[in-house]
Amino acid sequence: MQESARGDEKKQAQDHPTRRLLVDTTDPTTDERHSGDGQASPSGENMVDEVSLSSDDSDLSGYTRRCVPRVNCPEKIILCVDLSPEMNESSFQSRTAPERTAYQFVRKASQIFIKNKSYLNPDHEFGIIVLEDEASWYQQFESNPDTICTVLEHLKPNEQETEDVFDMETLFQAIQSRISLPDLEDPSLPPPYVVRVILMYGRSLCTPVISTQAHQTLHNLLQSPYFFFDVIYVHQLPSENNKCESIYDTFCELDEDEVGYMLEVSRSTTRLFDHMATLLAHPLQRPKQRDTSYVLTPRESDENQ
Repeated sequence: MQESARGDEKKQAQDHPTRRLLVDTTDPTTDERHSGDGQASPSGENMVDEVSLSSDDSDLSGYTRRCVPRVNCPEKIILCVDLSPEMNESSFQSRTAPERTAYQFVRKASQIFIKNKSYLNPDHEFGIIVLEDEASWYQQFESNPDTICTVLEHLKPNEQETEDVFDMETLFQAIQSRISLPDLEDPSLPPPYVVRVILMYGRSLCTPVISTQAHQTLHNLLQSPYFFFDVIYVHQLPSENNKCESIYDTFCELDEDEVGYMLEVSRSTTRLFDHMATLLAHPLQRPKQRDTSYVLTPRESDENQ
């Protein structure tokens, strides 16, 4: 009976819509998004997203994480930017900028994210790690958003082909080598800061390899209630000719306790910018990904017109 119950739980996790690779159904010429029931929902500048937050402490994993106060403390955000040749492709469909590459859209979404995060709290800091054949630091932590945005502007994806696999251990070791996580005796006290990694992975043909050592390194980092690991996976339309589904599954398996957000997008620019807006929420104040609910509601000024 216990084995059957565990099997049912595993099946439910696999079937959950927030952790399943979806095919974008956005029509860029009409700028409509399709909801889960197949009906189109309007999208535009006159609409805002409202996030429904869950206050159930049972959603948090582990006693220590439950004790950490939900405060808007400064974040040290590490943007891990993929510079593989696949980021040079024009995979997104956009009627206003059809010639833009995947990297150009990711860069623009990242710059908007950085400026908005800095506006919410000027003490937030940003660092940049680039992903090529391996991961390496490119920009140390900096609180000036203009500096970080300029660095992103100067980065260019590689022209030469990369390896068929990407060793995630190089990323986790690079992160571990440059960060210092808060160590508080009383976890109920507000931390001086938290560290969040946002991995923007853009490869549909290159599988991320998670060795035993890599898994252990990430596990050690996630033992701290002040460390968070988010992913935005930018990929081609899933097909037999690529590895999109297995790559996304690999990222989801890294987040055993559902502490991070595992997001994915293939061709919809609207979905990409929505995902970056989702990540604006402070990791100590946001719910688990499966508890998020977004509802489009008109502004009061629009209702009065």
